[in-house]
Parts: sequence; structure tokens; C-alpha cells
Amino acid sequence: MENLNIWDSKVKDNFHYFSSLDDILKYIKDKKITNFYVIDKDGLDNGESTIMYITALNESAANSNITVIYTDNSHEAFHTNFDDLLLSREFYTKYSKEINEAIIENMYESEYISINKYIYDENLVKNLILNAETISFQNGIDVPESIKKLLQDSHITSYSYQNGVRSELSTDMVLGQPYRYIISDAKTINLDPNITDLENLKLISSDKEIYISMYDEKKNTLDAFNNVYEIIKTLRENGQENKVTINVSSKKPFLDSKLYHSNLNYEVTGYDMENRKLEEIKEENNILDLMVKDIKTSNYSPFEKYLACYNITKKFKEYKENDEDRIAPRDIFRLLNNEYMVCVGYAKLLHELLYRVGIESKEWSIGVDTSYDAGFSMEEKVVENAGHARLIVALDDPKYNLHGFYVADPTWDNDLQEDYYNHALMNFDKTSMEYRLLSLTSEDLIINVKDENDFYDKINTLINDEMRNTFFNDRPYEEKYKRAIRNAVDQMLSILKDLKPSEYEKLIKEYRVISNGNYIEAYKQFIVKMGHIFIDNYAEDVSLDTIIDAAASVNKEVFGFDDEKAKEYHDYLYNKNLNMDKKSFPLYYEEKTKIA
Repeated sequence: MENLNIWDSKVKDNFHYFSSLDDILKYIKDKKITNFYVIDKDGLDNGESTIMYITALNESAANSNITVIYTDNSHEAFHTNFDDLLLSREFYTKYSKEINEAIIENMYESEYISINKYIYDENLVKNLILNAETISFQNGIDVPESIKKLLQDSHITSYSYQNGVRSELSTDMVLGQPYRYIISDAKTINLDPNITDLENLKLISSDKEIYISMYDEKKNTLDAFNNVYEIIKTLRENGQENKVTINVSSKKPFLDSKLYHSNLNYEVTGYDMENRKLEEIKEENNILDLMVKDIKTSNYSPFEKYLACYNITKKFKEYKENDEDRIAPRDIFRLLNNEYMVCVGYAKLLHELLYRVGIESKEWSIGVDTSYDAGFSMEEKVVENAGHARLIVALDDPKYNLHGFYVADPTWDNDLQEDYYNHALMNFDKTSMEYRLLSLTSEDLIINVKDENDFYDKINTLINDEMRNTFFNDRPYEEKYKRAIRNAVDQMLSILKDLKPSEYEKLIKEYRVISNGNYIEAYKQFIVKMGHIFIDNYAEDVSLDTIIDAAASVNKEVFGFDDEKAKEYHDYLYNKNLNMDKKSFPLYYEEKTKIA
């Protein structure tokens, strides 16, 4: 095996060595280092590398049969671009008294300190305990009882490692976190939404910002949101006016909770929106609820309710970008109160309205050739590829014989004078025949499956694409395969969470069991089980006649047409949409001509 001294390579640019002990002591005083290590010439700390960048360099070199040498007679002490101090074992042994005294005198704060047997000094450890959140004692250290008691009294999270096995020395926690973290100088405190020791909230000083994430599936529940209400209520009753931000992944449990229906002072972020105060969210919801009030109480079938929401969305306002504020036409609250709206805004508005009338949908991003902007003449060349937002809608309507997952695009039916429904309800086969060229996504592969053979072909394509991810080329085959399988499961679950939430709730309970075991065969069976849900929801083509029949029926109620006027409107609507349909889906009509 070849040896490579880093000081003879370009790697040395990431390491800066000291020429004397005085330089090291000055560095400690000036920098207040975040950590220090005693290593040997191979970069090992207590027999194994615990330093991330050295681990990475060693592994990379080992693949080329190279051993990296980190210390020599001229470079026994150095620091890195991460401001960590590294000392050769010989150098530290020689000057440990001076170095330890400098560190104690210029004590630094650190989230994590690792002590190996070459560094261990009882006086040093006692002082480090005062300035750390977590301390780990590596192999070879028999931590005395006096130090264990000091760790517990100081509420330090600490561990001892013996032969690779970790054991806890101190477990004193407050609010689910190390006690010192709660009272430290950290600007933001992350609280678990399910904490129960509310009495200890008083330990949080009023200058701290509190962040509560509800993104984990076990936390995104009605009970968890109600518990967050108790947390904030307790803070306010204590006179603590800390800024509280809640990160929400799903609206339903939030809108059903005591937290939403309270008058507490907090902000919410998540599900594609900016930080928003509670009163702003309530204002937004009041506007959206009012928009669908009559639809909710109507006798419309599910498809008719869908089209009524589609009508509101595609005619809400003219497509208009805001180059000076790109959020304005995309954030649902902002677009409700300004003149701007783009594809993301149309998709979000339709999603919000459908949610309120009980129809599930999922926002969906695709790539599209925007050369259609020049007009509806066939182009031989893709002029420009851009991102575009649509919805996938889950519909079940026996009146119109509709069942499955459909694609909706209110942006491309946006017209303030005419009523177009050409992109109101498309199956995936029809989207492939559009004039505007689209790029396939993994969602398209997963959702658009007609039968088992089609599903196996597409899911294997998805898995193989993930296997070819160059970022994981150095991983063993089995590890890459497990990752690819899990990735496919996670994508399928993500889709079902939005489109079939009741099915998702059953599946996620099963998934928690198999994911703990990492059994490939169980994953495969689970994927097939989900695959049948997608096969069962494969949407057949919806004829223009069906769409116009339903749209005319809805508009008859809206406009108050009598039967004669309704028939006249129906025929006008059909002819207008047929002409546009032939321009929008030229391949679709070519295929129909061939079949005829």
C-alpha cells in the first residue's frame, strides 16, 4: 500500500500548521476553538477516525490503495478550515499542561465534545462540562463516579463507549431536550409538539424563538396540534411572549384543532406558504370558504362540484407574472389580495377549493415546452423548457361514470370571456397527445398504470433510475438496491397521502412495521399492494361530451337558464371547446381518425 503525506499534496491547502507552541496558545485564545483532537500519523483518534473530513479522505484514499499520513516531524499541530485543532499524540503529550490550561482559561462553547483516552484529564473534563451540551467518552476511559455525578448535576447529555458499545451516563432532559440547551444562548429552540412537562416551559427565556415542526407523520395529528395549543397557552399564561413558529405539512388536523380556533399569538409556515400569522390564515380561509359556500350546499354530483370549483379558478384573474416579487402570484394568501397569478397560483387555488368541497387533489409539477406561447402552429423544435404546475385529482362520480386519478390544468383554460374545459379532466394518455410537449415525471410513471404488467415495467424503471444515481456509485449493490426500493415506496405513499388519505392511513401503519426490519421481500410485497391501488384508479379517457354535459348543467344553475337557453348554451359551449380541443390535442384527434 502506498503512503501519501498530505503535506506533499494539494490537500495541505485545507490544513494550516503551527510553527510553535506559542502560536497554538494564541490560536486557542483568539479562536475559542469548537473542538480539538489528538491523532496519530494516520489521522486516527483513539484507534478510529471520529473526524468527518478525515474519515472521508481515508475512505477515498483506501479505494486507491493509499494510506494518508497526517503528521510528521514538521507538522505536529495544525487546524482545519472548520477551526478544529488537531495535535499529534507526541506533541500533545509533551505540552498537554500548557494546552489544557489555555483551553480552560479561554473556555469555548460546543454542542458536542469527544474525549479520548489521550486527552482525558479530570480537571479539563470538569471545565468542559461547564461549556458543552453533549460529551462522549471514547474507548479506554473508565469515567469516575465524581465526573458522572457532575454530568448529571449539570444536566449534560453524555455517553461512554466501550468496545464500540454506547451507554448513557446522564439522561437528565427537559422538554425532550438536554437541560442546558433549553437555558443556553441558542437563538432558536426546537420543541417537540408532544411534550408533556409543560411546567418546565418557564425555563425558556423570553428572548428565545420557539420552532415546532409538525412534519413527522406521528406529529401531524389532531392530538399533537391540540397539545401545541396547550404549550403556547402555557407560555402566554406565564407572561412569555416568545415568537412561536409552527411548521405544518397538512392543513386538516391543524384547521380542526383548538390551536387554529384560538386567539393565541403564533405564526405558521409550511404546505408551500410563507410565514403567516394566525389572523392572516383565518382571513384567507374565510375568503376561500365563502367562494365555495353555495357549492358545498348544492345538490351537485362530485364531478359537478369539481367543475364549479374549476370555473372559479380558471376565471379568478388573468395570468400575470410579477418579476419584482415572484412570491406574489404563487402564494395563496398573497394572490387572493393582488392582481398577479401564475400556474402555481391556479393549481393552489383549485386545490384549496376542492379540499373544501371534499375532493382530494395533489399539486403536481411538470416540464413543458413553452413554444406554444407563439401560437397554435405545430413546431418542430422545442424552444424553451419550463416548469409548470397542475393538479392530480381523485374523482368518483357514478352519475358520469368517472373513477380514478385525473390531470387538471386550470392555467391553460384561463380565459375571462370564454368557458374552456379542454384541460379540466384529462387522463394520462390524453396528456401525452397534447400540443405542448411534456416531460415525464416519476409521478407519471407511478400513477399512470393500466394493469400489472404496466405497473411492473414502470416501477422497475423508477427503481433502476435510482440505482443509476451517480451520487451512490461507491455504495455496495445491496445498499443501493435497498435505497431504491425505499425511495419507490416513499414516492408512492406520498401520492396516496394526498389522493387516497384513508388508504394511506392503513398503509402507513403496515409500513412502520416493515421499515424497521429492512426486509427487501417485504418491501416488494408492499409495493405490489400499493400498485394495485394505482391500477384500480387508472382513469379512462373522459369524452368532451361528458365534460360539456356536466359543465352546462352546472352553469345552467349558476346563470339561471331555462331549458331552451340551457340547450343553446350547451351547443355553443361544445362547439367552442371542440375547436380548441383539436388545436390543443392534435395527436388525439389523429388517432381517433385512424381508428374510424
